Amino acid sequence: MFATGTIPSIIFLALLLSAPETPRFLLMAGRSREAQAILERIAGPESAAAEMAEITASFRSGRGSWRDLLRPGIRRAVLVGFSLAVLIHVSGINTVIDYAPAIFRSAGWKIDAALFSTFIVGLTNFSLTIVSFWIIDRYGRRPLYIIGSLGMCAALVALIVTVLTGQFQGVIVLALILAYLAFFCSCVGPVFWTLMPEIFPNNIRGTAMTVPVLTQWVANALVVLFFPLAFNRVGKVATFGFLAAMCLVQAIFTWFFVPRNQEQTAGRD
Repeated sequence: MFATGTIPSIIFLALLLSAPETPRFLLMAGRSREAQAILERIAGPESAAAEMAEITASFRSGRGSWRDLLRPGIRRAVLVGFSLAVLIHVSGINTVIDYAPAIFRSAGWKIDAALFSTFIVGLTNFSLTIVSFWIIDRYGRRPLYIIGSLGMCAALVALIVTVLTGQFQGVIVLALILAYLAFFCSCVGPVFWTLMPEIFPNNIRGTAMTVPVLTQWVANALVVLFFPLAFNRVGKVATFGFLAAMCLVQAIFTWFFVPRNQEQTAGRD
């Protein structure tokens, strides 16, 4: 028998091995025909030619180093990436997913029902992430990030209300958790990974992306580690209140520091 998660991991590995190299890497390796073929398949011949010219031009300025991350224009983009990487986890998404059974059991669900509800959470996560494919370019990164953050905040505040009024139970909790996930999966989650590379110039992108990637994993580890302690000892109201506050901070930060045109981020300080 396969261990839990083995089959999805095998499928993921198979898909990863079948994925082509990025056009940027292929151009760096001198494989321009392959790069152009991929770009044409994605955006058509005219857009491919313009993209090829832009990528090639970025190579003339040289490959970025770690020291370049401290340059005035780049420094702002790095700080934005770092901050969003912290906020995306302190707003609670992985804690809600990882500890969903515990949350549902505290809401009065029996263990079987709690585990089934976790399946519903995973299905919602998957389906609404697909929905983001159709809206992320139509409505823009910044508006979706703000709307998603405010929606997550509203769902968490509603959970606080259910605790204070003695209604933290059953279907109400499931519905609010799903609402919280809906705003994250259709807005914040996909936009984060789309936005991060876009705020860095092409020649420094590979180096700069290590900052938000490393930061978000560290933030995730810390939040997941301390969530059970907070939830069981500090209490639901304080825990959900903190997560709601972080969602609000995320929306405010995005409003003030993420420009409407992502390419402007690396040009200001």
